[in-house]
Amino acid sequence: CIEALLNKVIADARLFPPRCCGQNIDPEKVRILQGSSIMAAYNEKYGELADTNKIFCHVPDCSTYISKQHRSMGMELGSVRGATCPQCKSVTCVDCKGPKH
Repeated sequence: CIEALLNKVIADARLFPPRCCGQNIDPEKVRILQGSSIMAAYNEKYGELADTNKIFCHVPDCSTYISKQHRSMGMELGSVRGATCPQCKSVTCVDCKGPKH
């Protein structure tokens, strides 16, 4: 039952956070699926929805969400603030959201 609900939430962000009988589902209850592929997809979607500076791949045919773990904030002198797409490996500029430059 909870897997079916999480699949719906992953597919449609408007259903987030997951609810049952009008109540938000306790995140601890969701953890029973820890280690499953659905839990990994749920965690990815949760991270995307919580991200206040969302970055998507600049390649139109890809447009994959790029999580914070795939971003370089360019702290070293001369380095680029880029985000590497986990799907197509293109690098998107963190500042302008276009191709790396």
